[in-house]
Order: sequence, then structure tokens, then C-alpha cells
Amino acid sequence: MQELKQFAVMLVFLSAAGLIYYFLLPSGRVSRTAKSILSVCFLLAALSPLFSLASNVSPAFSFEESSIGSAFDGNVIDAAKAALVRQIESVIAGYTDTPCEVSVSAHIGEDHSIEIEQVNILFDAEIPDVGALKDALREALGFQPVLTVREDE
Repeated sequence: MQELKQFAVMLVFLSAAGLIYYFLLPSGRVSRTAKSILSVCFLLAALSPLFSLASNVSPAFSFEESSIGSAFDGNVIDAAKAALVRQIESVIAGYTDTPCEVSVSAHIGEDHSIEIEQVNILFDAEIPDVGALKDALREALGFQPVLTVREDE
């Protein structure tokens, strides 16, 4: 019952404010625009109880977490990893011919962004100018991947 009283009081005050505003407006184009704005405000105020009822209704379908969503996330992560590996390999190709393995670990963050956890690059032999390669990778990627050399067994 209290909500109904508040709604009625809101409509009365909105009507009074609209009338005062209407009398203070000049005639012409500005008046028509202001009347349209007042009409929309009054309509929204009149429909506000319906909006509050609609917000309390639970949705018929829920798309929380599904196997389709997680499969899609997996495909997105795989595609992002593959693109990152190609970018890394193209930078490395400009500095050395030494064979290497690139591994990328990533996941989908809470904000649905792809978060790169770590990038490891394992070379089969020593690299002649490792400092220049590290700088080039840092510049291309925005972070420093882990560079290691495979030890002979």
C-alpha cells in the first residue's frame, strides 16, 4: 500500500512540475520539444511500477555456464594461442634459424578476456644474440617470454 501512495505522490509532483515548466516555456519549436520530453518523462513515471514488476520476474531461460559456452571458450583460446605462436615464430625467424618449441598457457578471465599466463620458448641450441631477441620479443608481445635452451642428455 505504501508503494501505491509513493507512486501517486510522484505522479502529482511530476504533473505539477510539468505544468510549471509548461507555463515558463516560450512558444514555438522549443515548446514542442519540451512537451515531447515532458510526455516521455510522465510516461516513464507512469510505467515505472511495471518495470519494477518485470525486474522481479525470473527469466525463462538461463545462460549461466553451458558446455557450448565452454567449448566456444576453448576454441577461442586455441585460436589466440595459435596466433601468438605464429607471431613469436615470425619474430624468432628474423634473429635465428635455431629450431624451437613455443608453448603458451592462457585462460578466459572473469571479464571474458583472454589472459596469457606464460609463454615458454625452448631452443635446441644456444642463440647468438639472445639480448636482441629478448628485446624484439618484448617489443612485439608487450611482455617477456621465458627463453630456455634444451640441455643435452
